[in-house]
Amino acid sequence: MIVDNPDESVYRRGRVSKVNINRNPTSRDFKPRSQDEGKLSVNLKSLSTAIISVVDINRFNLFELKITDINDIRNDQGVNLFVEEDPIEDNLSHALINRIEPEDDETPLKLAEIAINATPE
Repeated sequence: MIVDNPDESVYRRGRVSKVNINRNPTSRDFKPRSQDEGKLSVNLKSLSTAIISVVDINRFNLFELKITDINDIRNDQGVNLFVEEDPIEDNLSHALINRIEPEDDETPLKLAEIAINATPE
């Protein structure tokens, strides 16, 4: 099911980098791998917590993005992104941001620009 609740947000995890000591979001955090088939794994904020979503604060950063902001982004083919629920056995908050192709470098940058750092202290 497509998530279109304007009050909903998602959490996206990214690896900690020695270069990015301030833990700011970068396009790399939102770049799908070829095996991801144009989709990025996220957690729905309403069904999770920052602590659960980050898993390991020493290895990962956590970013929050609003659904409405994600839906406003157009990929390099001019089609809007969307988030769909994708609960899995060990993570009922799991969802996917759709329509980000691996060769698309602009869309991950747009996602990084709307993301805020939500890494727990």
